[in-house]
Amino acid sequence: MTTQPGFVPQPPYMEHYKARINAIAGLNCTEMARPIAGTAWHTEVGTFLGTAGWFDDPHNKALTDFQIGGTTDGQYDGVIMRFIEADQCVAPYANGPVGKVRPPFDDALHFLNAFGYGEAINARLRSIELSDGGLPNRDRELTGRQIESLAFLTAYIHSEEAGQGWNEFVYNILHYQTGTDHVDCPGTWLKANKEKVRARAVEIMRAYQTNSPLAHPLLITYPPGYVGEEIPQPGLDAPRPLYAKPVTYPWLTDPVELAKGIDRKIGNTTAFALRRTWTAEKETPRYRDSNGKAQIGPPIPKGATFVGEFVYLSNGEWWVLTQFGTRVRMRDLSPNFEIKAA
Repeated sequence: MTTQPGFVPQPPYMEHYKARINAIAGLNCTEMARPIAGTAWHTEVGTFLGTAGWFDDPHNKALTDFQIGGTTDGQYDGVIMRFIEADQCVAPYANGPVGKVRPPFDDALHFLNAFGYGEAINARLRSIELSDGGLPNRDRELTGRQIESLAFLTAYIHSEEAGQGWNEFVYNILHYQTGTDHVDCPGTWLKANKEKVRARAVEIMRAYQTNSPLAHPLLITYPPGYVGEEIPQPGLDAPRPLYAKPVTYPWLTDPVELAKGIDRKIGNTTAFALRRTWTAEKETPRYRDSNGKAQIGPPIPKGATFVGEFVYLSNGEWWVLTQFGTRVRMRDLSPNFEIKAA
């Protein structure tokens, strides 16, 4: 069966806004394009609420993408907390320092050989911290809530943000593999059981992407006070629509080229470099191209914001092009304006 990304639902999570003062202030994180390629697993040497409080203090110069509570966190066992949105273009300095105590190896070396030794190690990986009650090498149940949430979140990121099919799962690293001085990260248990957890993430991706039931149903942990929609189990609902893959270009996906901020050509059409945040004035589709037919993933909700990199005129209307190859009609967004080319 042919599969395409666009199926794994976003796990339920808590949003933690206060910690973003670190992102806004630029402390221990940097603004950069983030075409996500995979994930990095960490352990906190702390607790769920304690870590959230640590990130709240800009003097600590710390931030990450997600954390997941554990058995020592009471009602937060298995709960996912998100610190950085997918489109915020802020990356924490979470996955280095590379080569601090030894050369990078295994999965980290594979990633670095593919994307280089610069900003990619932070910008192109979503960093996931596991609460450990201050004991990084503690045992963790493979069937427990924390590890199931880790597998679910990893499956979502690799499918929906990195655009991978279940049979092409790649670029999942363990922090210590970068050669960092955090040699215990992400802990003895996860080092020993990484293949089992990865296998569960791939199972989840495969089930949702092919609309097939899991042999062992997904254990979904909802945060306290959750009021969102119930997450469906794979294979138990109507087949989901197939979404098209985006059309991208080297100058769009290469952070170095994108950072040049220069106009580009799509065929004979000029794409004007205009990096800014846009707001959806109504629920608006994301398209593969400016024919406005093949959609990429679900529509952007009304009021949601995202970062566009270029604007261009095609078929008599203006379009916004994101770093992910997504095209969105400017008429559905604010601000709304036209460019008069010289």
